[in-house]
Amino acid sequence: MAVASAALVAGLVVVPAPVSAAANPNPARITAASWWLMEELLKLQPGSQNGGIYANKPGYHNTRAANDSGDYSVRDAEDRGGPSDKAAAYDWTFPEAQSLALRSLPAESDADQKLPVNVTAAASNFTNIARYSSRLLASGQNPNDPRLDGWREFFGQADNDTSVEGWDFRNGRSATSDSSHLWHIHLSEDRDKVESVENKEALLSVLRGETVAEWLNKGRREALADYNGDGKTDIALFRPSAGTWHVWHTGGSAGVLHTWGSPGDILVPGDYNGDGRTDSALFRPSNGEWHVWYAGGWARLLHTWGEVGDVPVPADYNGDGKTDIALFRPSTGGWHVWYTDGWADLLHTWGGVGDVPVPADYNGDGKTDIALFRPSTGGWHVWYTGGSAYLLHTWGGAGDVVLPGDYNADGKADIALFRPSTGGWHVWYTGGSAYLLHTWGGVGDIPTPGDYNGDGRTDIALFRPSTGGWHVWYTGGSAYLLHTWGGVGDIPLVPNPATRGIQI
Repeated sequence: MAVASAALVAGLVVVPAPVSAAANPNPARITAASWWLMEELLKLQPGSQNGGIYANKPGYHNTRAANDSGDYSVRDAEDRGGPSDKAAAYDWTFPEAQSLALRSLPAESDADQKLPVNVTAAASNFTNIARYSSRLLASGQNPNDPRLDGWREFFGQADNDTSVEGWDFRNGRSATSDSSHLWHIHLSEDRDKVESVENKEALLSVLRGETVAEWLNKGRREALADYNGDGKTDIALFRPSAGTWHVWHTGGSAGVLHTWGSPGDILVPGDYNGDGRTDSALFRPSNGEWHVWYAGGWARLLHTWGEVGDVPVPADYNGDGKTDIALFRPSTGGWHVWYTDGWADLLHTWGGVGDVPVPADYNGDGKTDIALFRPSTGGWHVWYTGGSAYLLHTWGGAGDVVLPGDYNADGKADIALFRPSTGGWHVWYTGGSAYLLHTWGGVGDIPTPGDYNGDGRTDIALFRPSTGGWHVWYTGGSAYLLHTWGGVGDIPLVPNPATRGIQI
């Protein structure tokens, strides 16, 4: 019989991504993913403006169907795929740069010559546009940076002068355009990627100033419960009666991963070698042993560390793309980590009996942060890896199942709750807005959130032991019965605190 530890009893949850704050103004010509990107750009730089996505003129701002067959934006293979009726370009405007440019340059007939309202000469500058343009330029010029491989080109202002800089990502060469790009960044996307959130998240990673390593490691961390490395969460379960680990890959193939485990062991799957695939792993409180069976097929004793009463909280605490062994000791409040490269550390002393550990990357720096949910007060507390502590939010209480996840694909973990008494899935986004994502499920259902379609967002999902049904509600709004498999007594292996706190 499976027994839930304190981490499962007081905390286990899930939730998906947010709907757009403003409605897509032209869904017939702009994909949902493209409109999401524009909103993310405006959030990235407060005060910036949407300069336009669709425009009825030649090039990427128009649809493939509306362009002449000889136009450069429809000739290449990358532009012959994807929907034929959607735009594939974005103009991101910076009013302070527009003000400076128009005060310094002669007018051009093909450029927007309107002086922005409420921007004084003193406030005019190229600082913001140059920051983002220089990051795009550096990424394009770096042959080891693959993040912009799904983009055609950009134009902007990268160095605070009065010349337009740009880069043709597809052909690996510099590019330029008219002077309006001194105040707006133009981005052309491969047409076969206009529905891809992942392609746009890679662009945002560049604009945020993240390194390639941080971007790769973030992707690996989000791929937990991905047993074949395809970027999607797989259905997986452990059957205590037989000691077997089973997986049903999102693509449709099923198999027995391994037969391994004993009564009293705690399941702690994770990517312990950084190969992008989830490994089967066990923590044995009786002797403190951590065992891993790598996806490639071999097993080892990782480390001997811990005791009965410790709560395992494995995660990537140093941002190297590998799951680290870690423990929360309620009796002392100590958070201990043993890094994959071999050294140990007392990260912090914080929390106690009754607190629920909910570690995740709450600030998007690629490293897991120490965090606690306190059912007695509803407080979500985080201690960032850099050293500062915050009360993130006060929300929830006893009986709620808690699970942070990235429900809006902004690279930061969001606070989320599943309330079995009502079936409500609630999320409080890192930016500060709260939503009832969906009402679905109830007492007896086990939340199994994950990224089941590989779009970078956590999806709401449930395992129903009474029927063996695995149900998912994608962030975009559609629901499916993914598979019928398993039953009462089986333990779902999913990326949430339950996998760190269920004994067999």
